[in-house]
Amino acid sequence: MGYKLPMISAIDESISMMNGERIISYGLVLGELNHLLTAYDLLRGAYIRYYKKTFGIEYPYQELKFSNLVRDSIKNGLDINYVINVFVIPSLRKLRELCICRSIVIKKYLEEKIIEIADLFNFKRFHKRSIIIAGILKILLQDIYKCEVRYDRGLLIRPKDVQTILRRVFRFFKLVQGDSLNEHTIQIADFIAGSSKYLKMRNAYFDKNIYFVYLVETT
Repeated sequence: MGYKLPMISAIDESISMMNGERIISYGLVLGELNHLLTAYDLLRGAYIRYYKKTFGIEYPYQELKFSNLVRDSIKNGLDINYVINVFVIPSLRKLRELCICRSIVIKKYLEEKIIEIADLFNFKRFHKRSIIIAGILKILLQDIYKCEVRYDRGLLIRPKDVQTILRRVFRFFKLVQGDSLNEHTIQIADFIAGSSKYLKMRNAYFDKNIYFVYLVETT
């Protein structure tokens, strides 16, 4: 009989060109499963209302993708400040009542510094991409010692490498591959990852109950 994990989390990433630089952000959502499912319902409702009110149409996608919302808004003459004020901030406020939202935003060319920041030099023999993702998780889950992490297969990691590294850090850690199309928790993580870099660029929204780790200015 397996050990039942009390906390569920999901991670996703978002990459964009911003101000002439390639920026990558990782978003993580954490909470009890029933709270996460409720959070997904609230977030989906926010997407539906935004499209209905802003564009006068039903939400046209099966999956919640923040990049689609930004693209459709800009295509219709709206700027990112409108998206942040009308959609992002209200949605984050609702999510924080049910779960923990965390992110790391960093310039792409500095991504390998995560290995240094997370103190994972002893794992250099592992797949580099997997060490970076393990470092991201170590930072974002630093105060959580029991956790199941769901990730989208698009992260292109070697799961055994990530599990080997993190099981030396956490008391109990389980890594589960999912498909963002069907895994609702990953869709919440997509929203956190996608929106956090815009919040950082605008320095718009800071709240002690929403934990953002910003590494964009790391030199």
